[in-house]
Amino acid sequence: MQTSYKQLVTEHDAIEAAANALLAAVNKGFASSTDLAVQLNTLAVLVKDHVEREDMIIAGLDETQLSGPWIEAWREGADAFARLKSDWTRFLKTWNAEAIQDDRIGFTADAHAILGRLRDRVQLETRAFYATALQTGAIGLR
Repeated sequence: MQTSYKQLVTEHDAIEAAANALLAAVNKGFASSTDLAVQLNTLAVLVKDHVEREDMIIAGLDETQLSGPWIEAWREGADAFARLKSDWTRFLKTWNAEAIQDDRIGFTADAHAILGRLRDRVQLETRAFYATALQTGAIGLR
């Protein structure tokens, strides 16, 4: 079954909502390190499932269907995604409940940095890359 634009955007909305909820909990400062770790894990699962779906789309994309500046934009986007994926993996490996408890200030700074990048990526994909995927037939509308 082909992945739809609607499904991908719904997943983006869920990722953004989970990221925003985690940042709100971090900013309020009242959540326990265990609660923050649970929220982070929930977000990590949403991201993992979404990335797996996107990987299938990208694997099926034929770059010859792209023209001119879209080819370069697609490649730059793929490179930026690879960097974010690496940094996200490192973030998840670094911050568990114990690490958050031991260094709440460090977690807060790191969470703001990576979650800001994650939200920017989600918005970019929704605006630009999914339009390309629709045009090339890599995803359907519904």
